[in-house]
Amino acid sequence: MLLEPDKGLSLLERYASAQACLERIEERLRLSPVSDSWIIRMASMERRALSRIDGLPLEQADIKLHRRTVSASPFALTRYQSAVANFIKLETLTSDPYALLAWLGIDTEHEHYIGMVDGVSAWQDAIRTLPYSPPLLSSSYLAHCWQKLRPLGDGDIIASLLIGDRWGAGRWKGSQGGLTALGLIRSYQPWKIMSSDDFGRVWLEAISQGAAVHLDLEIRLRAYWARAVSVIEQRKKTGSLHALVMLAMSNFRIDSRQVSRSFDMTAAGAIKLLSNATDLGLLIEQTGQSSYRSYSIPVTASVDRPVESRSVSGTSI
Repeated sequence: MLLEPDKGLSLLERYASAQACLERIEERLRLSPVSDSWIIRMASMERRALSRIDGLPLEQADIKLHRRTVSASPFALTRYQSAVANFIKLETLTSDPYALLAWLGIDTEHEHYIGMVDGVSAWQDAIRTLPYSPPLLSSSYLAHCWQKLRPLGDGDIIASLLIGDRWGAGRWKGSQGGLTALGLIRSYQPWKIMSSDDFGRVWLEAISQGAAVHLDLEIRLRAYWARAVSVIEQRKKTGSLHALVMLAMSNFRIDSRQVSRSFDMTAAGAIKLLSNATDLGLLIEQTGQSSYRSYSIPVTASVDRPVESRSVSGTSI
């Protein structure tokens, strides 16, 4: 059972918890047998969290997959999507307003570009006066300062989270750009109007919460993979079932056309393979239609329930 985080933790304990969770993700990425599928699903969850905070929809078709990377289509409405996938040096982030705006995907032809440059410069001047803090806490101050100054005039909340993540959790391999955002949507606290100190506390808790969601998902994926292998090994003729499961784990939904193309088989063969996997409980049909069906693995992340920030349990799929 997943529990709520301990509200009595000190700031230092919250920092230690957040860093420990990030370390655990990095360790799991090195050792987990489902790391390839896991990292894709982590990135998708974080993009959805950013989209939710931005108040703009992110449809399934807007998420593009390529091996271990996730990107957004040109039609995705969430602002500053280019910053999620692109690297920027920390020194550049805090000293070069032009490079920061380019990282966010703001073109020099934007009608308010000069005003944005001035606003970002003012933010960079302001953060130089902040007292030194370790990265995960310092990132909260950068994000809070951005939200207070609003240098862009529009979309500043989502920009502040991307900047804060890059300075904080983004230093670790566990964040794909929106780990903190994933935790914030679970906090149920008015973090947009908090003081700097209160925001720092919630920010650290959000890192732990977001990381805990990812860790819980890895457990669920690993449990599914073990069960799938067991089911496949009991069959005399496994055919392409093993490869199908691998394909399904690395995609949010698959259909007969994708299977036919991936395995170089006929449409009828792809439909039969998907039906066999569904009968074995390895896939779930999502549409309820007689044609144009799509399938997914029976694994969901607990993104709408509180997750205990120091230990993660629960392996139900």
